[in-house]
Parts: sequence; structure tokens; C-alpha cells
Amino acid sequence: LLRRAIAHVNLEQYQQAMQDYERLLEAYPKHPNAQSALLELPKIYMFAGKPEKASQCLANYQTANPNSDALEKVTFDTAKALFYDQRYAAAIEHLQKFSVRYPQSKLLSEANFLVAEAYYRQGDVPAALTQYQAALKEPQTPFYNKILLRIGALAYEQKDFAQALTYYRKLKDCAKNKKESYHA
Repeated sequence: LLRRAIAHVNLEQYQQAMQDYERLLEAYPKHPNAQSALLELPKIYMFAGKPEKASQCLANYQTANPNSDALEKVTFDTAKALFYDQRYAAAIEHLQKFSVRYPQSKLLSEANFLVAEAYYRQGDVPAALTQYQAALKEPQTPFYNKILLRIGALAYEQKDFAQALTYYRKLKDCAKNKKESYHA
């Protein structure tokens, strides 16, 4: 089933691939190939415009394999795909569930940043600022400078010039290249 599903994906026959992957996960949830199917199936659901099915698939796999290492990455990738597919409300929900389920994850800083960005893109500035502030508590995050820039810009838009200046100065102090220095 796995090889046939991969062949269907290569031929861009996503409906047939989806059926094979689903059959594999339903019939053999503990088989090693089930993990491979789990890694690919959410991507196909996203292509097909059915992200809600990805959540259901993850829940079924989690029930059958509660200690699977792959589940964390697949859960995060599914939520991230929702974000990049501009389904911000669903992305926020999935990313927040991810944060609760995997509080020690290495992907947590990116999850927090994506939640803040989703709020920002929805136009919910207060929620975005709150989430950016939470994400800012991790200075080793690769998004630290972008967070500083975003908070500074939001403060400036709200005419809070003192706070904007504070964040722009912080950005200037830790800028890694000319572009970031320019924005600061």
C-alpha cells in the first residue's frame, strides 16, 4: 500500500494516494510503514484542501501509537501548513494545542512566533502583542529580531512612540546585518 501510495503521489493522483495512505493507517496503525504514511498524509490533505482530515488522522494515529516520536513533528508541520495556507484561526488552534502537548519541544519558539503572526495577520493586534511578548522571552529564538521589529512597528502604529523607540533600540543593538540595522 505504501509503495502504491507513493506512486500515486508521484503521478499527482492525490485522491488515490489519500485512499491508500488512509487504508494503511486504518488497517495497520502500528506497522512501521504507518509512520511513513502519517508523515505524507497531512501534506496530501493540505493539497486537497481538507486540513480537518489531517487533525482526525493525527488523533487516530496518536491513539494507536501514544509514544511515537514522529507525532510531534507531524503535528507541528500540520499546524505550520495551516498557517502558510492562510487558515489562521485553525493554525492558532493547532499551534496552541501543540504548545500544551509538547511544552519542552525545540519547535516551541517557532510555534509561539507563528501564533503571534497569525493573530497579527488576522488584525487582532492586542492578542498578537501578547503573543509576541511571550515569544520574546526566549532570546535564543531565531525570530528574536523579527519579533522586536514587529513589536516596535505595532507600538508605532498605536502612537506609543516611547515603546516603539525602546524596541527599535533593542533591535539596533542586536542587529546581525545591514537590513536589520536599517529597519531599526
